[in-house]
Order: sequence, then C-alpha cells, then structure tokens
Amino acid sequence: MRVTEQPPTRSPEAQRLADQTPLKSGRSGRGLPMAPRDRKPGLAALAVLLIVGGALLTVTLVLRSGDRVSAIEISQRVGAGQPIPISALKEVQIAQDGPAFVYWSAAEEMTRYFASVDLMPGTLLNQNMISEDSAELVPGKAVVGLSLKPNQMPPNLQAGQRVQVVYVPGENGDGSSRLLARSALVNSVRGGDSATGSANVTVSVVVSDSISPQVVGYAASGRIALAYLPGAKPSAQSDPATVPTPRTTPSVKTTGTGSTQTGQGTQQGNQTNQNGQNNQQSQTPRNTAPANGQG
Repeated sequence: MRVTEQPPTRSPEAQRLADQTPLKSGRSGRGLPMAPRDRKPGLAALAVLLIVGGALLTVTLVLRSGDRVSAIEISQRVGAGQPIPISALKEVQIAQDGPAFVYWSAAEEMTRYFASVDLMPGTLLNQNMISEDSAELVPGKAVVGLSLKPNQMPPNLQAGQRVQVVYVPGENGDGSSRLLARSALVNSVRGGDSATGSANVTVSVVVSDSISPQVVGYAASGRIALAYLPGAKPSAQSDPATVPTPRTTPSVKTTGTGSTQTGQGTQQGNQTNQNGQNNQQSQTPRNTAPANGQG
C-alpha cells in the first residue's frame, strides 16, 4: 500500500503572519519605477576613437624603435681647428628620428674636414661641428716643432689643447722668463712617454709667423717650455711683438772695447816706430857724406 506524503499544514495564525509579510522586490515584478537611462552615442564614439588611436600610436612607436641606422660618434677628443682623424670616430646605432647626425658611411670623408668646435668623446657628430678649413691653420700662422723634455711640458699633453709658449733662461741665468705665445694650439704630440720621461717628446704648436723664428731659435737651445691652459679659447690679444734677448755682461763689453783700444794703440805705436826709423834712415846719409868727403 503506497502512502502519499501531504505538505505540512500551517496554523491559522502562521498563515495570517505570512500573508502580512511583504515580498522582496527582487522576487516580485511589482517594484518602484526606475528613471530611463540617458544614452550619449557621441561619447561612446569618442571613447572608441581614443582606444583605437592609442593602439595605433603604440604600434607605430614599437615599429619605429626597431628602425635604427649607423651614425658617427666621437671616441676621443679633437680640439677646435684640428683635422678629424679616423681613429677619433666610431660607429653607433641610433634611432633614425633622433637628433642630427652623420651617417657612418661618410666616416672616411670626415677625415678631410676640421673640427669647428671642441669635439668631446660620446658626442654624435653633425654638420655644425665640422668645417672645410681650419680656423688655426691660416695665413699668418706657423706650425713650429719642439723637442721637449718631460720637465719642459705638462704630462699627458694632447693635440687640440692650448698652451702658453714661454722662454726660460739658461743655466747662467741670462735674462728672465718671458711669454712668447699667449694661447698656442697644440697641433700634434708624438714621441716618447712624457709621464715616464723615457725620451723627448716632439710637440708641434701653431703660433704667429711673426714670432716663429724666435721660438725656433730658443727651442734649438732648449729654452722653451709649455704651460697647459685648461678650457682656453683662441686669444683675442696678439702675441708679444718683442722677444727676450740674452743679457750681455759688462765684462764682455769692456773686453771688446779694451781690445779695440789696444789694437788702435798698437797700430799707432807701430806707425810711430816706422816713422822714426824712416827719419833715422833719411838723416844717416847726410851725416855720412861729409865724413866720406873728408876722408
């Protein structure tokens, strides 16, 4: 015999309380009325455009970041007015839309140009930094070669730096130190190691052609020294017009004058003796003739 279960029956009081309890709005289709949503299609379209534009810009930047070219970078210092050596250039990869640069393919051609400004290591070379003519190697200038000892020049001297060319007196102390060139450009440095003093160093400097003969003359006797000028520019003042002359001692002048006077006195004495002898010879026949006649 099958028994069917009956749902539990409520008491009249429980049914009355259940009828008085309101139902939740989520379970009932009868709720408070809601205001209609105000939709703006223009703002939606603008948001879409911004999203698409940002995505395109990002893609463009990523693609162009891989578009790199070979450019010339300065690897060692080149002074203003100096020729640009190939050893001072190196190849680097940069973005094509970066700052101004010169393609690496023109590196050999750059050796025919001169630096118009001081070129420092790590600088990208551009057309504003070079010139076809040197501002230093021009008419009115002379390149003078100096063979210097380590105590006549600063250590680690490099081409492109600026120095003072100074006359120094010799061991006998003739004269005093004088400035010959205010701001001479170091054109080249070759030879021994100035730091260890293993040998003389050959330094060529650019000076005015009005003082170059004097500089060469004093350099031959080892009376030239160089003083480094950090950060110096070409001097607007002209180099000194006069150069030091070795001081002559009074003894030299006295000796020269005495010798001259002595020579004059000797010559006059010789002339007097010769005249005296001539007079004696001319008088002797006169005295001798009567004696012979008398005999």
